[in-house]
Amino acid sequence: MRKKLIGKVGVDSGKLIITDPVRINQNLVDEVQKSMYKSGLDNQLYDQLYYNTGHPGLAVIFSSGLGDGVYNVYATFEDIPDWGERITKVEIELIQED
Repeated sequence: MRKKLIGKVGVDSGKLIITDPVRINQNLVDEVQKSMYKSGLDNQLYDQLYYNTGHPGLAVIFSSGLGDGVYNVYATFEDIPDWGERITKVEIELIQED
């Protein structure tokens, strides 16, 4: 198992979203905006955005650490039998530990 910095993500809205890239369209943008206004930018809880069939999974939106900024994104890699090395976990460092 190894952990590696795979990138950084910039935030200007005080929130981050996790979604499948094929879901990025105007409907998702509209849902995110509704979610942000509903929960407020200071809300530390997350919202699950729902597919039009009513079940969660379209996206997850959450407050980003101390708000706007640039955050490190790490991946944990493990060897999976018959598949080789794969990402098993992704972490976003929202507030750096001392």
